[in-house]
Amino acid sequence: MLTFIHIRKTAGSTIDMILRQSFGMRHCRVRHGRKRAGQPVVAAREIQRCRWVYWGLQSVSGHGIVPHSDLETLGANIQYFTFLREPLRRCASDYQFRVNRGGLRQPFDQWILTENARNQHTKKICGMEHAESAIEILQQRLGFVGLVEQFDASLVMLRSWYQGRSLDIRYASKNVSSDSSLKNRLLTNPTSLAQLREANAEDLKLYRYACDHIFAKQLSDYGPSLQQDLRDFQQFNQPLPVLPRQLPSMLLREVVYKPLAPLLRNRHNFAHQKRAA
Repeated sequence: MLTFIHIRKTAGSTIDMILRQSFGMRHCRVRHGRKRAGQPVVAAREIQRCRWVYWGLQSVSGHGIVPHSDLETLGANIQYFTFLREPLRRCASDYQFRVNRGGLRQPFDQWILTENARNQHTKKICGMEHAESAIEILQQRLGFVGLVEQFDASLVMLRSWYQGRSLDIRYASKNVSSDSSLKNRLLTNPTSLAQLREANAEDLKLYRYACDHIFAKQLSDYGPSLQQDLRDFQQFNQPLPVLPRQLPSMLLREVVYKPLAPLLRNRHNFAHQKRAA
């Protein structure tokens, strides 16, 4: 089962669109998950509940999908992958998004001290702000790591990594800000730049390692044909606004899965309590 670890502001909505168009009603964007250290964490039992709605489930995403959960107990050949982004730009973009689209009124010098601003890469990968632990999980559990800064090349390599099955990587970028002035001010102001560095010190270590070792190895493994494959992809990357396989997946989630999710959760809790009794 293809399992996408979605870190905020790392092109996750675009990747989710690619998964929907590739797998249709066999892809589930899993809702919520229990909070652990301030982060949502989806457990194996929640994926089992999804299968009541998504028969033949082959792909999952969602902010609660993490590689430090118990998803491997599903015995479904879990194949983790994620995309990373330069941490200072990711963090500044996150603040900009929360202000412009989320209505956040908190000044940056206050927000940067909150949990939402600190080391989101490492916390998502290993559940804590610790680069070495996150690097170990990247090495041992993740099959593919893409970079937002090399997005198209990453998609071409992702398609190759997911061998033998159809992965439609055509895309139109989602949730892209039309005004990046706030982000740019934060990245060029010495005071805010220093605050960004302090809040993302562990993410910077993780990102440098991923670029220098994991992504570099993926480039080497792909070989010299990457540039031609990349040109071919970019030439034909012209998706429809909503591809035919996206729409049924979106309708299944909004009309069936989301309304049923609380009922399925209650049913599971009731069965668990009955067994315990």
